[in-house]
Amino acid sequence: MIYGFEQYATLANANQNLMLKFAGISREAVARQAEIAKNSFAAFGVQAAEQKPGTAVFPGFAGLTDVLKEAEQNRQTSIAAVQNAVGEWSACVNSAFRIGDAQQHFGDVFQAWTQQFLTAVGVAAPTDAGSGKKASGGAA
Repeated sequence: MIYGFEQYATLANANQNLMLKFAGISREAVARQAEIAKNSFAAFGVQAAEQKPGTAVFPGFAGLTDVLKEAEQNRQTSIAAVQNAVGEWSACVNSAFRIGDAQQHFGDVFQAWTQQFLTAVGVAAPTDAGSGKKASGGAA
């Protein structure tokens, strides 16, 4: 049985790890994006330098498709990393908060509490479905 404090401590630890991973993912994505921008502006500057002085023609940027592909690849990498981080967080939280355990605990407590009233009014104890045995009435 996991107690409430342990669950909240686990949740706080999972949230902390998730935020640290988000910060790391953001830092890496921004660094990659800055590198992409630096390379694209360098290529654009070389093309602009090749123009004749006094012309006002906007130079064509032949590498624009490649730059956009790199930016999209950076976005996809970041999305995959975020999905992985959220998956790890979800697994950690799900291990701390098991619904079945909580339902069983609630059922045991509820049955133990109501058993006193049922015996006071003379009603027989409920039986487990299919087993024919009396349901356990012990408090957890």
